[in-house]
Amino acid sequence: MGVRLLARTTRNVVATEAGERLMETLRPAFNVTRSRIEELERNAPKTRRVDPRHIQPASRGNDPHARRQRLMADYPEVKIEISIDQRFVDLVAERYDAGVRLGESVEKDMIAV
Repeated sequence: MGVRLLARTTRNVVATEAGERLMETLRPAFNVTRSRIEELERNAPKTRRVDPRHIQPASRGNDPHARRQRLMADYPEVKIEISIDQRFVDLVAERYDAGVRLGESVEKDMIAV
């Protein structure tokens, strides 16, 4: 910018007059940003570990419907949406948290387990 904003010595750093004016201009934006971050933190979904019993493969005597009901009872704040599609979905662009793909085809930037 070509304007000195801080005056610095070995023991102290203070804003110059130009720095003070810039801080006065930016302070409202910083306050709005801080408020927005606090709001996001208050409303952010809580991270929880899901009990592996809820996601294990189905087998005889292991009813997937009952597992889903237990999952929803144990984690009422979790919203589950299942989408089944024949196309390759960009999980990030379409805001999916997880995906299951059958076969060997996985994009280079994805992690397969």
